[in-house]
Amino acid sequence: MIDNLQIIEPTSVSSHVQEIFNSGYRFVTITCCLNPDTSFDIFYSFDLNYKLLTLKTTLPSQDEIKSISDIYLAAAFAENEISELFGVKVKGMAIDYGGRFVLTEDSPQQPFGSGVIVERRDGSKNA
Repeated sequence: MIDNLQIIEPTSVSSHVQEIFNSGYRFVTITCCLNPDTSFDIFYSFDLNYKLLTLKTTLPSQDEIKSISDIYLAAAFAENEISELFGVKVKGMAIDYGGRFVLTEDSPQQPFGSGVIVERRDGSKNA
């Protein structure tokens, strides 16, 4: 296993992030991937002395996850992005753009979320 990756439950993200904050780490980013079963893998990345630490959690698509923007304000931007692009339900964001951080009114809703079919150059499709 990768030594800088911690796999945690969605309900414990906030407490882990608080410990990381208390240890002096800076927030780097949050990334998201849609799984074939429509759940989301969410990765929270932090840095301390040029060493990256990443938390990974898997969130069922119907569930919501607590924002970490009360701990790291900058996380609100990444949370708005994954909310809009993937449809991740994030509760309690310090700054909530209401679906207009990245997307416009004419944009497809949750373009990287479930139900979107993308045809690849090789002709294969995702679901």
